[in-house]
Amino acid sequence: MLEAIKEQVQKIALDIEQEMWEAALFIHEHPELGDHEFLAAERLTGLLKQHGFTVELGIAGRETAFRGTYELQGNTSPTVAYIAEYDALPEVGHACGHNLIGTMSVGAGIALSKIQDGLGGRIVVLGSPDEEGGGGKISLVTHGYFDDVDAALMIHPGDKDVKRKFNLAAFPVVVEFRGKPAHAASEPFSGINALDAMIQLFNNIGLLRQQLQDDVRIHGIITHGGAASNIIPDYTRGEFIVRASELNRTYETLEKFKRCVKAAAMATGASEEIQVDLEHKYEPLMTNNVLMDLYAENMRILGIDVEEQVLSELGGSSDIGNVSQVVPAIHPTGRIVQPGKEVPGHSYEFALASKSDEAKQGMLRGIQTLAMCGVDLLGNPDILDAAKNEFQQKTAG
Repeated sequence: MLEAIKEQVQKIALDIEQEMWEAALFIHEHPELGDHEFLAAERLTGLLKQHGFTVELGIAGRETAFRGTYELQGNTSPTVAYIAEYDALPEVGHACGHNLIGTMSVGAGIALSKIQDGLGGRIVVLGSPDEEGGGGKISLVTHGYFDDVDAALMIHPGDKDVKRKFNLAAFPVVVEFRGKPAHAASEPFSGINALDAMIQLFNNIGLLRQQLQDDVRIHGIITHGGAASNIIPDYTRGEFIVRASELNRTYETLEKFKRCVKAAAMATGASEEIQVDLEHKYEPLMTNNVLMDLYAENMRILGIDVEEQVLSELGGSSDIGNVSQVVPAIHPTGRIVQPGKEVPGHSYEFALASKSDEAKQGMLRGIQTLAMCGVDLLGNPDILDAAKNEFQQKTAG
């Protein structure tokens, strides 16, 4: 019976493919940074409303966060959530393919909602703003929007189909150095150079990397380096991210990073201030293997074999990690380029790929596969029970 329903949702996905693609292109052509995705949120919620979903916009203290709900057979349980993202990056636009994440999740929810017989439960589409740094899903978690969710699913675009099983935890850090200004030519010896301190910090980090494990990343930018070249800078500011695949290791690395900061201040005579935003820390991804195997099984129905993730392909960080700590969740990668072609994320090349014909095909596969996973989860209680049991075992310790 479920096989017939899966065939049905595949056909429904084909029926709505063009309107989803037009939405994906619209979002791509109107890139909006985190918490300013007003056009994207309006377009996605409009699609949900058009297809009979009850929609709330401006939830969890975020203007562009939303929830769309649809009850099958009048049931509110079990609940399957599809997570939509739609924020862009500065300068490179949709170089992470969030225009496709949004339409894949919205499309999957709509396709599944058209099944009037054989399934019961609730479909939720959660719109998560500012994934690129502001942690929209963290707000959704803390405001309880996953409390009644039984499974959470989303797909991230990439250059291959991968069972992504780990992402890195990420701690945002701001570092400020303060020194003493002086004329850079006539009296530099009277100043304390805050830029020297910042440069020394980058040198310290570079030397530290030799002693770091392979899953650890530290990177940053200088957001203020001084006011004029003929003044010894008395203030500098940098933004950094400290990452690792395990939360404990991220904390350990953070302490090493702090020592690098203090050493740079000591060497130059500057004073330092370190601000760690643990409220918006991204937790590591805890993939639910039952759900991931289900995803791979449904991809095979479409003729796609999904690769295993290898340690050398750690990927970045995402607030889906925070979701995975409170509910069974998956975050696989779906191919949007020609097979075998490598396109790095957060690049102009990836931004172009996110509006290509291959991206349209990848979006359709994503809608179909997510919807078929929903069929399994709402139609076979044993699968959902197994996913929950795995989650409970992983979180028990």
